[in-house]
Amino acid sequence: MNILLIPAHHSNGRTVGFSHKNGTLYADATDYISVRVPKRLGSRTTTSMTIYNRSASAIRPAHTWTWRLLILFLGILIPFGSFAALAEDVYTHEGIGFDLPILNYVHRYATPLLDRVFVGIAAVGYSGVIAADVLIGLVFIFRRQIGDAIFWVAAVGGAELLNLVLKEFFRRLRPDLWASPGRPNSYSFPSGHAMASMALVAALSVLLWPSRWRWPTLVLGAVFVLLVGLSRIYLGVHFPSDVIAGWAASLVWVTGVSLALYGRLVKPTPHAQPAT
Repeated sequence: MNILLIPAHHSNGRTVGFSHKNGTLYADATDYISVRVPKRLGSRTTTSMTIYNRSASAIRPAHTWTWRLLILFLGILIPFGSFAALAEDVYTHEGIGFDLPILNYVHRYATPLLDRVFVGIAAVGYSGVIAADVLIGLVFIFRRQIGDAIFWVAAVGGAELLNLVLKEFFRRLRPDLWASPGRPNSYSFPSGHAMASMALVAALSVLLWPSRWRWPTLVLGAVFVLLVGLSRIYLGVHFPSDVIAGWAASLVWVTGVSLALYGRLVKPTPHAQPAT
């Protein structure tokens, strides 16, 4: 149903039209409106409310801005700084102090069983991730969510292309400390497995952020990304700094794509679509 409220006070002095759907009030106005409504809604008297406009751009409470700043800090600033610091050392051929100690420490626990386990995880981190990328993209196209499909291709496909460009630019050789099954012939920095797995999880987190699947995606995705990264270190085909740089580069890339298409660090509402 449609409701017209005349607030006792609001910031711009105009009457604001509202519609009611699924227990949420949506404002016809597209600007930021602060409303105090001493009205009785249902069984409760409410003196303030959060308003969402019809374009699905939310007028957020203060704690949401805290989340945005935290995501900005964790999704762009820290990863960008980490990648820049590691990239400088790789470019200038300076040794990264923690690389060899971590590789040697992890290798002390190598067993034939763990070899098979981590070879399997590495395979899922490559072939499985590519299959998931394609499948999810096709689902968006089938459901005619073209904007989300564009975001998905730009996020995960762009991360893959970025990895190829960075590898060719830095041309870092892979570690060669022990015989490892399935050693790739490509360059080492940054890790392609780390970038691809992080891009998958980060892009899913952006899309599912306004849903109840936010935390399961973040928790399970973090475990998956860590296991894929650890597999590359355990197998001795990447330096730890390659893996960290891959995670960082993907986080910055996916967050940047979200900002470019959705205008937000994450998808603002479940049905929001970027401009196409």
